[in-house]
Amino acid sequence: MAIIRGTQRRSFDIFPTLKEARESAEQEAICNALQFCRGNKQKAADLLGIRRLSLKYNILSLLLTCSPLQ
Repeated sequence: MAIIRGTQRRSFDIFPTLKEARESAEQEAICNALQFCRGNKQKAADLLGIRRLSLKYNILSLLLTCSPLQ
């Protein structure tokens, strides 16, 4: 692996980085909780075991867009 400006450049992309895997898992869990709670952020945060403000921060920082419950 070559290091380019403080980041590592992988020669293959078979596996996501740990950061990518964590963000993907967080996005899926948050979207599932929001859909289950029909958009109620307080209930979704309770379900996830986090504070509502933490959920709001995660939604903003992950640029999260969830499809509505079908």
